[in-house]
Amino acid sequence: MASNESHILVINSGSSSLKFTVFNPASEEVLASGMAERLGTDGAGLKLVDLAQKSHNEELPMADPAASEKTMRRSGHRYSRISRS
Repeated sequence: MASNESHILVINSGSSSLKFTVFNPASEEVLASGMAERLGTDGAGLKLVDLAQKSHNEELPMADPAASEKTMRRSGHRYSRISRS
């Protein structure tokens, strides 16, 4: 992935999940993707395919999305939250 190329990050978040995909808009090639599911439960987990197309799976017991939002606010990161009507 050359540094002068543009890429698009698509994020879809729900009440207990977050999914993302990074792709090259010129070729529509998926460069990386992943999902965190069942957040806030003992069965929470993260699955992703990185830029080298290597798969990763990790259990995240009791991952708390509300705590993540608080951490992001404290650290000064800017983010947008899109809700469904």
